[in-house]
Amino acid sequence: MTDSFRENDLLFRYGGEEFAMVLMDITTEQAQQSLQRFREKIATYDFPNVDQVTVSIGFTRFNRDLQIEELIRQADSALYYCKTTTRNAVHSYQELVEKNLIPAVKAKNPSAEIS
Repeated sequence: MTDSFRENDLLFRYGGEEFAMVLMDITTEQAQQSLQRFREKIATYDFPNVDQVTVSIGFTRFNRDLQIEELIRQADSALYYCKTTTRNAVHSYQELVEKNLIPAVKAKNPSAEIS
């Protein structure tokens, strides 16, 4: 992971086989491309004693009006879609909502907006 992302990006282990990343100063399109390159790098890497490793990635755009828990729910919703439909892919929460493939995650705070 550290070879695939920049020094100012934040990388976290978020459970057994899950990771969280904060990609700094990047557009949604750049994030999609960066995550897609990472996914392809993992899929083509020759891991010893393993046939193939793939990753499913769900991501969301940062919104200052949302709590961190809401942002995590958005990214997790995109990840769940990926795991249950396409696998070995990258999906944006906002794009999935726009295409009506997943419902919008409801904010706990009624004054927070989901964009």
